[in-house]
Amino acid sequence: MDTITQAKPYNLVLVPDVRLNQKSADVLEINDEVRECMDRLLATIHANQGIGISAVQVGIMKRIVVIDIDGVHKKLEQNHVPEMHGGKPLYMVNPEIMEKSAELETMDEGCMSVPNVYVNITRSAEIKVRYLDYDGKEQTLKVEKGLLSACIQHEIDHTNGVIILDYLSPLKRQMQMKKVEKYKKFLQRTE
Repeated sequence: MDTITQAKPYNLVLVPDVRLNQKSADVLEINDEVRECMDRLLATIHANQGIGISAVQVGIMKRIVVIDIDGVHKKLEQNHVPEMHGGKPLYMVNPEIMEKSAELETMDEGCMSVPNVYVNITRSAEIKVRYLDYDGKEQTLKVEKGLLSACIQHEIDHTNGVIILDYLSPLKRQMQMKKVEKYKKFLQRTE
């Protein structure tokens, strides 16, 4: 299925929605309903020019993550960027980080559920993650440092009820929430 053109994107859940701070449940069986959810999550990434999404970001409290870093680069015609994960979307059900490197890496991270905000976050540079793929097969992926590693950790955070604002002090969090509210008002005026 050409998920980009056929699947309908979901509406995003934005802060301060309490679901974003709740832990998601494991998926017990990968069936057509779960695959349709993954297809729609991919369509949602593309509709919002994102690179990754967790099901909780659309109000589905299941441990489902979809990442498509390469899709955004292709859409923006950034052909100089090296492909990650073979140029294909990465579908992860019940993802679990098995190993983390002691080496750390800091990146500026944005989030579709926290619009117009970027937070400098330090994470493990390299990870090993276990998950079920689109077809329900168990996979293990070792990820070197860089954007894919940070993105996987960011999306797994979502499944655990952690958002980028949780990495900030209360004062900085409050300042960023004001920025989000201002942005939401701007969007309402332009609709």
